Amino acid sequence: MMRAFFHMMFKDALQLLRTPVLMGLLVLCPVVVVGLVPFGLENKMALTVSVVDETHSEEGREVTLRLNANPQMTAFQSLSIADAQTLMDNGKTDAIVLISPDGEYQILSDASHALLAQDAAYYIGRQLDPPAENPIQLHQLFISGTGNTHYYLTAMLVLLMAIVGCCLAGISIINEKTNRQLEYYRSVGMKPRLYVLSKLSFFVLVTLVELALGLIIGRLVFGYAIAGPVLDFVLLSACFLFCIINLGVLMAALSKTLIQTIYSLIFAFFVLMLLGTMFAPVDNMTPFWAATRFVNPFFWVSDAAWKIALRGFSLAGVWVNVLALIIEGGILTWVNIRLLAKNGW
Repeated sequence: MMRAFFHMMFKDALQLLRTPVLMGLLVLCPVVVVGLVPFGLENKMALTVSVVDETHSEEGREVTLRLNANPQMTAFQSLSIADAQTLMDNGKTDAIVLISPDGEYQILSDASHALLAQDAAYYIGRQLDPPAENPIQLHQLFISGTGNTHYYLTAMLVLLMAIVGCCLAGISIINEKTNRQLEYYRSVGMKPRLYVLSKLSFFVLVTLVELALGLIIGRLVFGYAIAGPVLDFVLLSACFLFCIINLGVLMAALSKTLIQTIYSLIFAFFVLMLLGTMFAPVDNMTPFWAATRFVNPFFWVSDAAWKIALRGFSLAGVWVNVLALIIEGGILTWVNIRLLAKNGW
């Protein structure tokens, strides 16, 4: 059995090496997803504030200096309220501090997003009139660098693993299915269990190599470094791959052609990523859709990856996430084995 297992993995390796297009995509994928895409993502951390001084005194300059003392704020003076409002309409400023002739100031926030507007007014007010005690204590592990690039880089690494592992496994199986190689494996007495496990093992190893390339590119281009144990991050990634590669196997087992497999994977990725809180917080979802995250592998891996990579957690601190991924992967493995056996393996 072990000999057949390693023979299947060796066959998959040769098949991959003999496909120049796939090898080129394996090299290009981490370069694009990790090395280029983050440049186009929002990297704004500072709150931009326009100060309008109607007293025409040093008060405007003092308010600007007090706001700029906060590293999360960038303040500058505008000549008039009309100029400041024009900047806000053009998205070049988030809030306006208007100093009236009597010396009182008024905070005007961009209400395109009500919650962000309230936050802006709150933090500007705290900066201008700080309380005696500050209950907010910042921790550097939670603020990676001067922007949120590292936050998105962690999500990009998860996306890289999902694209490579899931798609390669799905394409490999649907090709063998359409070329009638599955019938050959059945004729020589190979069990569906051995076939599925060999696919999982091989593509987990290949995708972990891709993850290593992504980490190297992230470090060289953006200075990305994992705050927690690197081995724990790799083990978490392996648990995620155990689940997500099974998804690719499932899509291929349910499809009859390569086109059907690709469309199924695109649809599944689109839904799972949007509902997996990778690019939007769970608070922005309705209660029903927020509840779906508990069966979404993207949620479990993203939540744990941010904790390990940015906040220095160990695997013990995200054991619930790991357990959820293993359970989902185990269920999908059982379903895939049963499905292949049922379809005339």
